[in-house]
Amino acid sequence: MPLALPVVGMATPFHWQGTEDEGSRMRKAMAAMPVHFSLCEEPRRKILCYGDSLTAGFFAGGLKFDPYGRTMSEVLASGGIYAQVSVCGHSGCTTREMLDAAETDLADVVGCTGNGLCKILAEQDFDLVIIMSGTNDMGRGTHSDAIVEDLSQLHAICHSQGVPTLALAPPSAPRFDFSQEMQRQYIHSQLCSLASTTPYLLGCIDPAELVSVADGQFWESDGLHFAPRGSQVLGQNLALLVASSLADNSPDVTA
Repeated sequence: MPLALPVVGMATPFHWQGTEDEGSRMRKAMAAMPVHFSLCEEPRRKILCYGDSLTAGFFAGGLKFDPYGRTMSEVLASGGIYAQVSVCGHSGCTTREMLDAAETDLADVVGCTGNGLCKILAEQDFDLVIIMSGTNDMGRGTHSDAIVEDLSQLHAICHSQGVPTLALAPPSAPRFDFSQEMQRQYIHSQLCSLASTTPYLLGCIDPAELVSVADGQFWESDGLHFAPRGSQVLGQNLALLVASSLADNSPDVTA
C-alpha cells in the first residue's frame, strides 16, 4: 500500500549556501554521476534522486546546476536525519533511454555522463530512490501510456532489489500549453493508481503542489527548468515528506 504522505505548504526557499559561481562548480562536479551529498562522514540513510535535467538541477542553459538533492540533504540534517543524498540526472534523456542504458552509462546533451540505474544500485545500498522523469518523453511526443509503462519499469528495477521508491510526476511548467498540462496530469494520476497496487512504490507526488508554477522566481526563462530557488524549494518540501519514513529503521511498505 502507498505511504500516507503528509500535506505540507510551500516552504520558505532554502537559501543558497555559497558564492554566485557555485552553480558552475556544481556543473563540473556533476560531469560524472551520481554525485553524493552528505553533512556527515557516516550517514545512516541513503537516498538516490534519479531522473532527467530537472533532477540534475540544470539552469543557465546547462552551464550551471543546483540539484534539489543537495538541499534535501541539508534540510534532513537540520532535522537530525543524517542521510547521503545521491543525484543522477540525465539531461535531455527520455525514460526509455534511461531503461536502455540501465546497466551501463548514459551521456547526456550537456556532456555529463551518469551511471545507469542498475549500475548505481549494484554499487551502493539505498533506503529510498526518488524518480522524476517523463518531461523529455512528452516533448518528443511519446504516448502517455508508454511513458507510464517506462516509468513503471524504472521503479521495478529498484523494487527487484528490495529498494522502495517514490515517484515524482513530470512537473508542471510555465511554457506548457493546455494539452501538455493535461498529459502531465494524466501521467500523475496513472502513477498514483500504480502506487495503490505496488507495495514498494510508496506514492506519487505532483511537484506542482510543492513548487508554484505561477511564481516566476522558481523558474528559468526557458519556462521549463527550475531556477535555483525552485530546485531548493522542491528539495526542502521533499525532505519534509520523506523524513518520517527515514526516521524509522526502514520505510514501512506493507501498511
